[in-house]
Amino acid sequence: MNIRTRNYLLTFAAMLLLAVVAVCALMSLGSHDAAWNMTVDGESIDGIAGAGFAFGGVVIGLAGAVFALALCGVILAGVSLFVMGLFAFILLIVLLALAPVFLPVILLVAFIAFLVRKKRT
Repeated sequence: MNIRTRNYLLTFAAMLLLAVVAVCALMSLGSHDAAWNMTVDGESIDGIAGAGFAFGGVVIGLAGAVFALALCGVILAGVSLFVMGLFAFILLIVLLALAPVFLPVILLVAFIAFLVRKKRT
């Protein structure tokens, strides 16, 4: 098992433990009077089981949101790299199109720099 997989498993275990602690804290603080119930196949599930199912849904929803945000970030990073490459390509095309205009100027500047340079002994 590599380090990344181990870190993912430890993070999931920590989130699961946090959810269990949150459910137990809510149930012990008197929230069992609230309607923490779910209906599955026409049968009502309430109490600690209903709260557990509710927090399980919240954890699954949170994991889905994190995955969606990560995927969105990867897509935006890829699009930004594509746009940067496109801008570089367009700049190169413009420079190549203007090369006949700049070439005489560049040659003249190079010739003057060659004439003006100091002689080394």
